[in-house]
Amino acid sequence: MSKVLQSIVLLDTLRIEWDGINRLAAAISPLRPEDAIPELEGLTSLVLAQFCAGFDVNAPAYLEALQTALDAVENHIEDEDED
Repeated sequence: MSKVLQSIVLLDTLRIEWDGINRLAAAISPLRPEDAIPELEGLTSLVLAQFCAGFDVNAPAYLEALQTALDAVENHIEDEDED
């Protein structure tokens, strides 16, 4: 019997996929290729680690914190572009 892949999309930016049973076998990726940038790698790894540890990544407070972190990364990139 094959396992059904499940997906969670966070803020239209990141997708977590796993078999619905073993969170430790989850994978995370950006939804859009243009979002696969080095500046997001650390944040992406943290989100995956928290998901694997059992965090509710769909909780409103978690999503608000994630949005704040994504905004900070975007602002940092914009600041570097201006220099």
